[in-house]
Amino acid sequence: MGNDTLGPLTQALFNFVWTKVLFVRGSSIYVPDIILNGDPSRGFVSYDPYVVTSPLAPQSVNVAQSTRDTACLRLDTPQIPIGVGAPTLTLTNIKIVNLHAMQPIGGLTFPPAYKVAAQVQLGQLDGQAMPLTFATHDPTEVSFIFCQHCCVPDASTPPQCIPGQDFDNYGHGTFNASITQVTMNLSITVDPTNITVSAIDQIVVAFDPKAVTYQFTVEESGGEMGKEAMIAMVNAAIQTGISNNLVQDQINALFESSDLRNHLRDLINQALADALPHLPADARPLTAAH
Repeated sequence: MGNDTLGPLTQALFNFVWTKVLFVRGSSIYVPDIILNGDPSRGFVSYDPYVVTSPLAPQSVNVAQSTRDTACLRLDTPQIPIGVGAPTLTLTNIKIVNLHAMQPIGGLTFPPAYKVAAQVQLGQLDGQAMPLTFATHDPTEVSFIFCQHCCVPDASTPPQCIPGQDFDNYGHGTFNASITQVTMNLSITVDPTNITVSAIDQIVVAFDPKAVTYQFTVEESGGEMGKEAMIAMVNAAIQTGISNNLVQDQINALFESSDLRNHLRDLINQALADALPHLPADARPLTAAH
Protein backbone atom coordinates (compact mmCIF):
# COMPACT_ATOMS: atom_id res chain seq x y z
CA MET A 1 0.00 0.00 0.00
CA GLY A 2 1.43 3.38 -1.01
CA ASN A 3 2.02 6.00 1.65
CA ASP A 4 -0.57 8.27 0.03
CA THR A 5 -3.36 5.70 0.20
CA LEU A 6 -5.84 5.67 3.08
CA GLY A 7 -5.17 2.95 5.62
CA PRO A 8 -7.48 0.01 6.40
CA LEU A 9 -9.24 1.52 9.46
CA THR A 10 -9.93 4.75 7.61
CA GLN A 11 -11.19 2.78 4.63
CA ALA A 12 -13.44 0.74 6.93
CA LEU A 13 -14.84 3.95 8.45
CA PHE A 14 -15.65 5.39 5.03
CA ASN A 15 -17.21 2.12 3.87
CA PHE A 16 -19.34 1.99 7.03
CA VAL A 17 -20.63 5.52 6.56
CA TRP A 18 -21.24 4.97 2.85
CA THR A 19 -23.08 1.65 3.06
CA LYS A 20 -24.62 1.73 6.58
CA VAL A 21 -25.55 5.38 7.11
CA LEU A 22 -25.90 7.64 4.09
CA PHE A 23 -28.15 5.34 2.06
CA VAL A 24 -29.97 3.47 4.84
CA ARG A 25 -33.57 4.54 5.43
CA GLY A 26 -34.10 5.62 9.02
CA SER A 27 -30.50 6.72 9.59
CA SER A 28 -29.81 10.21 10.93
CA ILE A 29 -28.36 11.29 7.57
CA TYR A 30 -30.34 9.60 4.81
CA VAL A 31 -29.20 11.22 1.56
CA PRO A 32 -32.26 10.39 -0.60
CA ASP A 33 -34.65 12.08 1.86
CA ILE A 34 -32.41 15.13 2.20
CA ILE A 35 -32.13 15.55 -1.57
CA LEU A 36 -35.93 15.23 -1.84
CA ASN A 37 -37.01 17.35 1.12
CA GLY A 38 -33.95 19.43 1.95
CA ASP A 39 -32.60 19.88 5.47
CA PRO A 40 -32.78 23.50 6.68
CA SER A 41 -30.78 22.66 9.83
CA ARG A 42 -27.84 21.81 7.60
CA GLY A 43 -28.51 24.50 5.01
CA PHE A 44 -29.35 21.83 2.44
CA VAL A 45 -32.05 22.82 -0.04
CA SER A 46 -34.23 20.35 -1.93
CA TYR A 47 -32.85 19.33 -5.31
CA ASP A 48 -35.83 17.22 -6.37
CA PRO A 49 -37.42 18.36 -8.54
CA TYR A 50 -34.61 20.42 -9.99
CA VAL A 51 -35.84 23.15 -12.32
CA VAL A 52 -33.55 23.96 -15.25
CA THR A 53 -33.76 27.76 -15.25
CA SER A 54 -32.17 28.40 -18.65
CA PRO A 55 -33.00 26.88 -22.05
CA LEU A 56 -30.69 24.03 -23.01
CA ALA A 57 -28.29 24.53 -25.88
CA PRO A 58 -30.05 24.20 -29.26
CA GLN A 59 -29.47 20.86 -30.98
CA SER A 60 -28.83 20.87 -34.71
CA VAL A 61 -30.63 18.17 -36.64
CA ASN A 62 -28.98 16.47 -39.60
CA VAL A 63 -31.86 16.00 -42.03
CA ALA A 64 -32.11 15.94 -45.80
CA GLN A 65 -32.55 19.18 -47.73
CA SER A 66 -35.98 18.05 -48.87
CA THR A 67 -37.03 17.72 -45.22
CA ARG A 68 -35.71 21.20 -44.44
CA ASP A 69 -37.66 22.56 -47.37
CA THR A 70 -40.81 20.89 -46.06
CA ALA A 71 -40.36 22.75 -42.78
CA CYS A 72 -40.40 26.06 -44.72
CA LEU A 73 -43.57 25.50 -46.72
CA ARG A 74 -45.65 28.67 -47.05
CA LEU A 75 -48.29 29.69 -49.57
CA ASP A 76 -47.78 33.46 -49.46
CA THR A 77 -44.43 33.65 -51.28
CA PRO A 78 -43.72 34.02 -55.02
CA GLN A 79 -41.40 30.99 -54.96
CA ILE A 80 -41.57 27.90 -52.76
CA PRO A 81 -39.23 28.61 -49.82
CA ILE A 82 -36.21 26.46 -49.05
CA GLY A 83 -34.55 25.51 -45.79
CA VAL A 84 -31.23 27.21 -45.00
CA GLY A 85 -28.92 25.36 -42.66
CA ALA A 86 -29.88 22.64 -40.22
CA PRO A 87 -33.01 23.02 -38.09
CA THR A 88 -32.57 23.24 -34.33
CA LEU A 89 -34.45 21.95 -31.31
CA THR A 90 -34.24 23.79 -27.97
CA LEU A 91 -35.54 22.37 -24.70
CA THR A 92 -36.83 24.87 -22.14
CA ASN A 93 -39.17 24.92 -19.13
CA ILE A 94 -37.73 21.56 -18.01
CA LYS A 95 -37.42 20.00 -14.57
CA ILE A 96 -35.52 16.88 -13.50
CA VAL A 97 -37.53 14.58 -11.23
CA ASN A 98 -36.53 11.62 -9.01
CA LEU A 99 -32.99 12.80 -8.38
CA HIS A 100 -33.38 11.44 -4.86
CA ALA A 101 -33.88 7.87 -6.10
CA MET A 102 -30.36 6.53 -5.61
CA GLN A 103 -28.53 3.65 -4.00
CA PRO A 104 -24.82 2.77 -3.77
CA ILE A 105 -23.27 0.23 -6.10
CA GLY A 106 -21.02 -1.93 -3.96
CA GLY A 107 -18.37 -0.55 -1.63
CA LEU A 108 -15.83 2.19 -2.07
CA THR A 109 -12.42 1.97 -3.69
CA PHE A 110 -9.37 3.90 -2.54
CA PRO A 111 -6.99 5.13 -5.24
CA PRO A 112 -3.70 6.85 -4.34
CA ALA A 113 -3.45 10.53 -3.40
CA TYR A 114 -5.92 10.06 -0.53
CA LYS A 115 -8.82 9.54 -2.89
CA VAL A 116 -12.10 7.73 -2.50
CA ALA A 117 -14.03 6.52 -5.55
CA ALA A 118 -17.72 5.66 -5.33
CA GLN A 119 -20.54 4.61 -7.62
CA VAL A 120 -24.24 5.29 -7.14
CA GLN A 121 -27.14 4.04 -9.21
CA LEU A 122 -29.81 6.62 -9.99
CA GLY A 123 -33.33 5.55 -10.92
CA GLN A 124 -33.63 3.00 -8.11
CA LEU A 125 -34.73 3.38 -4.48
CA ASP A 126 -35.29 0.55 -2.02
CA GLY A 127 -35.05 -1.86 -4.92
CA GLN A 128 -37.88 -0.15 -6.80
CA ALA A 129 -37.55 1.56 -10.18
CA MET A 130 -38.06 5.33 -10.02
CA PRO A 131 -36.81 6.54 -13.40
CA LEU A 132 -34.86 9.76 -13.59
CA THR A 133 -37.23 11.97 -15.55
CA PHE A 134 -37.07 15.12 -17.63
CA ALA A 135 -40.54 16.69 -17.53
CA THR A 136 -42.30 19.90 -18.47
CA HIS A 137 -42.08 22.24 -15.47
CA ASP A 138 -44.92 24.67 -16.09
CA PRO A 139 -47.74 22.79 -17.87
CA THR A 140 -49.12 26.04 -19.28
CA GLU A 141 -45.88 26.67 -21.21
CA VAL A 142 -44.13 24.80 -24.01
CA SER A 143 -41.00 22.79 -23.30
CA PHE A 144 -39.46 22.55 -26.75
CA ILE A 145 -39.03 25.00 -29.60
CA PHE A 146 -38.23 23.81 -33.11
CA CYS A 147 -36.77 26.29 -35.58
CA GLN A 148 -35.91 26.10 -39.27
CA HIS A 149 -34.35 29.11 -40.99
CA CYS A 150 -35.84 29.59 -44.46
CA CYS A 151 -35.67 31.90 -47.43
CA VAL A 152 -37.39 32.61 -50.72
CA PRO A 153 -35.00 31.51 -53.51
CA ASP A 154 -34.33 33.12 -56.84
CA ALA A 155 -34.49 31.19 -60.12
CA SER A 156 -30.76 30.44 -60.38
CA THR A 157 -29.20 26.99 -60.17
CA PRO A 158 -28.39 26.23 -57.45
CA PRO A 159 -30.94 28.64 -55.99
CA GLN A 160 -29.78 31.63 -53.97
CA CYS A 161 -31.74 33.40 -51.26
CA ILE A 162 -33.36 36.65 -52.32
CA PRO A 163 -31.99 39.36 -50.00
CA GLY A 164 -34.47 40.33 -47.32
CA GLN A 165 -36.71 37.35 -48.08
CA ASP A 166 -35.68 35.10 -45.21
CA PHE A 167 -37.66 34.02 -42.15
CA ASP A 168 -37.81 31.41 -39.40
CA ASN A 169 -40.51 28.78 -39.14
CA TYR A 170 -41.20 27.59 -35.61
CA GLY A 171 -42.99 24.73 -34.00
CA HIS A 172 -43.40 23.98 -30.32
CA GLY A 173 -44.92 21.56 -27.86
CA THR A 174 -44.16 19.58 -24.70
CA PHE A 175 -41.46 17.00 -24.01
CA ASN A 176 -40.54 14.46 -21.34
CA ALA A 177 -38.01 11.66 -21.11
CA SER A 178 -37.11 9.00 -18.55
CA ILE A 179 -34.05 6.88 -17.84
CA THR A 180 -34.36 3.79 -15.66
CA GLN A 181 -30.70 3.19 -14.86
CA VAL A 182 -28.02 5.85 -14.53
CA THR A 183 -24.57 5.34 -13.01
CA MET A 184 -23.10 8.22 -11.03
CA ASN A 185 -19.34 8.17 -10.44
CA LEU A 186 -17.85 10.26 -7.64
CA SER A 187 -14.22 11.17 -7.01
CA ILE A 188 -13.55 12.34 -3.44
CA THR A 189 -10.41 13.79 -1.83
CA VAL A 190 -9.84 13.10 1.88
CA ASP A 191 -7.92 15.18 4.40
CA PRO A 192 -5.81 12.34 5.91
CA THR A 193 -5.03 14.25 9.10
CA ASN A 194 -8.59 15.03 10.17
CA ILE A 195 -10.27 12.16 8.29
CA THR A 196 -12.73 14.45 6.57
CA VAL A 197 -13.73 14.96 2.98
CA SER A 198 -11.91 18.05 1.76
CA ALA A 199 -13.63 18.06 -1.63
CA ILE A 200 -15.88 16.11 -3.93
CA ASP A 201 -13.76 16.66 -6.99
CA GLN A 202 -16.05 15.28 -9.63
CA ILE A 203 -19.50 13.79 -10.15
CA VAL A 204 -20.16 12.29 -13.57
CA VAL A 205 -23.22 10.40 -14.73
CA ALA A 206 -23.33 7.88 -17.54
CA PHE A 207 -26.05 5.84 -19.20
CA ASP A 208 -26.82 4.10 -22.45
CA PRO A 209 -28.64 6.55 -24.77
CA LYS A 210 -30.73 3.59 -25.94
CA ALA A 211 -32.17 3.37 -22.41
CA VAL A 212 -33.82 6.78 -22.76
CA THR A 213 -37.55 6.70 -23.47
CA TYR A 214 -39.29 9.91 -24.44
CA GLN A 215 -42.63 11.35 -25.47
CA PHE A 216 -43.57 14.69 -26.98
CA THR A 217 -46.60 16.49 -28.30
CA VAL A 218 -46.63 19.06 -31.09
CA GLU A 219 -48.98 21.91 -30.26
CA GLU A 220 -48.27 24.19 -33.18
CA SER A 221 -46.25 24.09 -36.39
CA GLY A 222 -45.14 27.11 -38.34
CA GLY A 223 -46.10 28.06 -41.87
CA GLU A 224 -48.01 25.44 -43.83
CA MET A 225 -45.96 22.54 -42.56
CA GLY A 226 -48.28 19.76 -41.46
CA LYS A 227 -48.19 18.39 -37.94
CA GLU A 228 -47.00 14.98 -39.17
CA ALA A 229 -43.98 16.57 -40.82
CA MET A 230 -43.22 18.50 -37.64
CA ILE A 231 -43.55 15.34 -35.54
CA ALA A 232 -41.04 13.54 -37.79
CA MET A 233 -38.54 16.40 -37.57
CA VAL A 234 -38.88 16.84 -33.79
CA ASN A 235 -38.42 13.10 -33.33
CA ALA A 236 -35.21 13.24 -35.40
CA ALA A 237 -34.03 16.22 -33.37
CA ILE A 238 -34.63 14.52 -30.02
CA GLN A 239 -32.82 11.37 -31.16
CA THR A 240 -29.89 13.51 -32.29
CA GLY A 241 -29.84 15.36 -28.99
CA ILE A 242 -29.86 12.16 -26.94
CA SER A 243 -27.09 10.68 -29.08
CA ASN A 244 -25.10 13.90 -28.54
CA ASN A 245 -25.51 13.58 -24.74
CA LEU A 246 -27.99 16.45 -24.43
CA VAL A 247 -29.75 14.81 -21.47
CA GLN A 248 -26.54 13.44 -19.93
CA ASP A 249 -24.75 16.80 -20.12
CA GLN A 250 -27.63 18.55 -18.37
CA ILE A 251 -27.59 16.08 -15.48
CA ASN A 252 -23.81 16.41 -15.23
CA ALA A 253 -24.10 20.19 -15.12
CA LEU A 254 -26.38 19.86 -12.09
CA PHE A 255 -24.09 17.47 -10.23
CA GLU A 256 -21.04 19.55 -11.06
CA SER A 257 -22.56 22.61 -9.38
CA SER A 258 -20.40 23.64 -6.44
CA ASP A 259 -23.43 24.02 -4.14
CA LEU A 260 -24.58 20.43 -4.54
CA ARG A 261 -21.09 18.98 -4.27
CA ASN A 262 -20.38 21.04 -1.14
CA HIS A 263 -23.67 19.96 0.43
CA LEU A 264 -22.87 16.30 -0.23
CA ARG A 265 -19.37 16.80 1.20
CA ASP A 266 -20.85 18.27 4.38
CA LEU A 267 -23.27 15.35 4.77
CA ILE A 268 -20.45 12.81 4.47
CA ASN A 269 -18.35 14.73 6.98
CA GLN A 270 -21.25 14.87 9.46
CA ALA A 271 -21.74 11.12 9.12
CA LEU A 272 -18.00 10.56 9.68
CA ALA A 273 -18.05 12.77 12.79
CA ASP A 274 -21.07 10.89 14.15
CA ALA A 275 -19.39 7.52 13.57
CA LEU A 276 -15.99 8.32 15.08
CA PRO A 277 -17.08 8.23 18.78
CA HIS A 278 -18.31 4.66 18.31
CA LEU A 279 -14.89 3.36 17.26
CA PRO A 280 -12.62 1.63 19.79
CA ALA A 281 -10.46 4.11 21.69
CA ASP A 282 -7.25 2.72 20.24
CA ALA A 283 -8.50 3.53 16.75
CA ARG A 284 -8.88 7.26 17.49
CA PRO A 285 -7.67 9.63 16.29
CA LEU A 286 -7.28 8.01 12.93
CA THR A 287 -4.44 8.94 10.63
CA ALA A 288 -3.69 8.03 7.05
CA ALA A 289 -1.58 5.15 8.27
CA HIS A 290 -4.50 3.46 10.04
